[in-house]
Amino acid sequence: MGLTETEETNKFTFEAFAAHPFYTEVNRTLVQQALAHLSSRSAENPITIVDMACGTGAVTRLIAEEMAHQGRQVHLIGVDPSAEALRRAQKGMEGLGVKAEFIQGDADDLPSIFHDVDMAFFFYRLWTRRAVSWLRKEHPDVHLSREAKAVAMQWLTPEEYVASLKETGFNQVETTNQDVLISLDAWRDLGQYWLFIEGALPGVPLAQGASALENAVYQAGQELGLTEVARTWLQIIATKA
Repeated sequence: MGLTETEETNKFTFEAFAAHPFYTEVNRTLVQQALAHLSSRSAENPITIVDMACGTGAVTRLIAEEMAHQGRQVHLIGVDPSAEALRRAQKGMEGLGVKAEFIQGDADDLPSIFHDVDMAFFFYRLWTRRAVSWLRKEHPDVHLSREAKAVAMQWLTPEEYVASLKETGFNQVETTNQDVLISLDAWRDLGQYWLFIEGALPGVPLAQGASALENAVYQAGQELGLTEVARTWLQIIATKA
């Protein structure tokens, strides 16, 4: 992995964003859709489920709770590039009585271990431009790095996700788009996540980057007359026959 985590990066996590109700709602729907595919299988046979980009385990816990409710045995594998996120995910699974392991990696590591241009995109571009302007005013000595290549900004299309999964043996792959409204407060919290900061403002120290994104998100929303931003949430369910 090309990530370098420090005590500073561990202060800027995904947890605040994942705590917003919309995040739980859309991901609970995803979990329920995935479990619908398991109805034909015997509840006595253990099932292995991989949660890619699991972060601090919000969705992993939803899967565990739903599987327990269904009375099914499950082996959960959470995969994420952040070691600190995985540590928190592991801790969050304590007491759930579910077998779970967490592996540091990303989509490129799938083979070795066996997540559009719309209003939201425009909002994102305006948001980051205003963040850069804030940095130039408040921290003129801080500059973006043109050489930095952040994992968070390595975008994949839905087709690329599907192709990657099929290459690793998941012969049944279904994608669903779900429209959600994400509040400016939620975008603010996403802007406190260190991988997002590195992607949006490469080379900028995390503390200054987080402050820039926090100040700029409301400015961008005000300019566009938005308190929420519509976003198409890509859900992927991949199974092996």
